[in-house]
Amino acid sequence: MDGQSLLSTTYRSEVLLEYFKSPDSGLFPWASLRGEDWQYIEWYDVDTGKIIWREYYDLVSDPYQLTNVLRDGVTGNEPRTRPLHDRLLAARACVGTACP
Repeated sequence: MDGQSLLSTTYRSEVLLEYFKSPDSGLFPWASLRGEDWQYIEWYDVDTGKIIWREYYDLVSDPYQLTNVLRDGVTGNEPRTRPLHDRLLAARACVGTACP
């Protein structure tokens, strides 16, 4: 695996999670960054790879991820998705020990 050993004493502030399309599943592929108190998820179209859905959860106020902040209808509480998207892209593209 790329990145730092899970057995090291180095602290990770974020972790990359990914799911690729499986022939026995109806789920779309997705990728996610999870921090200590938040999680950002992008779902992708199987054929084009374009983002079809985004999710963001505040894990402090919503530890069970019941309310997607990006779709809760409350204006002003949404994080900027561009920086999160860019960090997710960088995490997915990194190789070897350069990965966080």
